[in-house]
Amino acid sequence: GAVGFVAEMNNLVKKYNLSGTHFTNFDGIDNPAHYSTAWDLAQIGRLAIKNSVIRETVKNKKISVTDISGKTIHQLESTNELLGEVPEIQGLKTGWTPDAGGSFVALINLNGHELISVVTRSEDRFGDTVKLINWAKSNLSYRPYSP
Repeated sequence: GAVGFVAEMNNLVKKYNLSGTHFTNFDGIDNPAHYSTAWDLAQIGRLAIKNSVIRETVKNKKISVTDISGKTIHQLESTNELLGEVPEIQGLKTGWTPDAGGSFVALINLNGHELISVVTRSEDRFGDTVKLINWAKSNLSYRPYSP
């Protein structure tokens, strides 16, 4: 059930030493004991995209899902306003609550280089993400890594 799922979420963040995060529910409803940091959200996003089902699902602006029989169909639409509008956006996770405001953990592809951006407590989470993408395009460069 939901309680077991939340416990597993807390076990996962503990496993990866994400000490700035604690879950009390699975849907992000405001609670003083439910919190995370921008750093932890980026790491959770990095872990999430290792799962091919998540990676492919978050790219979809719209998707149809059915029950096992295939008779009950639900049309789902992403709240990610940048999908299909900003070519670098590959998806990930939007959020909003009255206390936290808008948040967006974005998976960004800049010429084959993947980045994760995190916007929190925003009144314009998508506009802020576009500003980060534009900054990255102008300021990041890549070199071969050799330890």
